[in-house]
Amino acid sequence: MGLLLEGIRASDVARLFDTILPAVVPYIHSGNADVFQQNNARCHTARYTRNILAASNINTLEWTSRSPDLSPIRHMLDHLGRQLRERNNVNNVNDLERALHEEWAHTPLRVIRRLINSCRRRCFAVIQARCGHKR
Repeated sequence: MGLLLEGIRASDVARLFDTILPAVVPYIHSGNADVFQQNNARCHTARYTRNILAASNINTLEWTSRSPDLSPIRHMLDHLGRQLRERNNVNNVNDLERALHEEWAHTPLRVIRRLINSCRRRCFAVIQARCGHKR
């Protein structure tokens, strides 16, 4: 099982590690996750980041830069984002949080299953494209 972290600006990395790492390290080392997955954004591959992960004895998944995103989590977030953009009653963070909870609660299980079941097909498509981008 992997832990996904992406889309973080380089300026937030130090604050992120100070805030999240104390909770993440015990989770990873408890056997709940054996690999820390992240994309290859510069802030994730920076020496500072690599040193902290190594010092915390955290294994990271080797991931090529500009690789296709095969994560069903990313595609679920895209689905939720599309649903949220159709709303016109999101004016602040509280509205956003409420709307996100509502959209998650109303997402049909078939949507989630479809995303999970698409992983195998997506992986094979990437292999067929020799690891290039393919939809």
